[in-house]
Amino acid sequence: MWLLFGVALALVYILITNQSRKKKLHKKKVETKPQGKQPIVPVRWTPDLSAEGEQEVEMARLSVSKEAYLPEEPTVLKDAAAEDADTEGTEGTANVEPGAPKESVSELPSAQASLALDEGVQPNADTTDDFEAELDAPAANRPDVRPEEVLGSDKIHSLWEAGRALEKLSGEAPRSFMTFDFGRRKYPQALSILTDEESARAWVDALQERLDGELLAFIGTTRWLGEEDEQGVEVVVAKGETPFDSLRLAQTDAANYDLSTEDIITKLKELDRRYGIRLYAVQTDSVGFELLRQPTNLQAFAEELYAFCPDLVDQGVGSIEHLIDYLKDHRDLHLWWD
Repeated sequence: MWLLFGVALALVYILITNQSRKKKLHKKKVETKPQGKQPIVPVRWTPDLSAEGEQEVEMARLSVSKEAYLPEEPTVLKDAAAEDADTEGTEGTANVEPGAPKESVSELPSAQASLALDEGVQPNADTTDDFEAELDAPAANRPDVRPEEVLGSDKIHSLWEAGRALEKLSGEAPRSFMTFDFGRRKYPQALSILTDEESARAWVDALQERLDGELLAFIGTTRWLGEEDEQGVEVVVAKGETPFDSLRLAQTDAANYDLSTEDIITKLKELDRRYGIRLYAVQTDSVGFELLRQPTNLQAFAEELYAFCPDLVDQGVGSIEHLIDYLKDHRDLHLWWD
């Protein structure tokens, strides 16, 4: 009897213990259950650079965009005689060193002089052949050919391409510099050619429509006071961020009226904001531009121009009234300070 009673107590104890354990496990699960959506932690991928070969491939891929802006090594240019000498086993090259004077570029062959100004452009045999073929096109100064026909519709992206365009227009190799101070000083990081006045304006208009990037085209020196016996009108292509940089290249000022280069640029920028202007001629003491919108008050505009450039009236049209009559039918203005 007592034995059966002891077995019954043991069974009851086991049942109570199991129920208590189940309650504890259920409570633990409820406490650890996540409430709502948990944030997803992104895992950042990093390239596996364990193997040397894979490292080189990966770094090359990651630096493609950076390499596009890195300057390339100076190009070694060879003339025809040097190339012939190389085929015979002799060496003869014309090198453009990084620290060499810019004037040395003018001593290079004509088709390669403009190439040296853009070190990022690497010429090859195919490019040279294409370039020579394009030079056979008729020059624009022939009466039966227009510059639009000679240049085509392709954009010009570099000084090297600008040199090709200038040579196609003039039929001669461009000079590897532009002049300022009435032709007495040279700026080497530009290209220029000499032509007549009528052709110069047509060439500049055509070039400006095709220039892309930070390139400027304008009429440069027309009055020559240097020792060299220069004649003609200079057409210039140079690097610049805005058209107003052409005044900085030419160092245009009005010293007799206490106007610096920046003073003139400030006034031209103001006119550009109000009417829109297109610069086409920039010299030491003068600028030429086209008004894109005609002023509504010609009287006030003529008086403003006279205050800015008195020689436009005093040594030009003769009176404010004549200037107003001119502005009624013309958009081109040529300002100079004697």
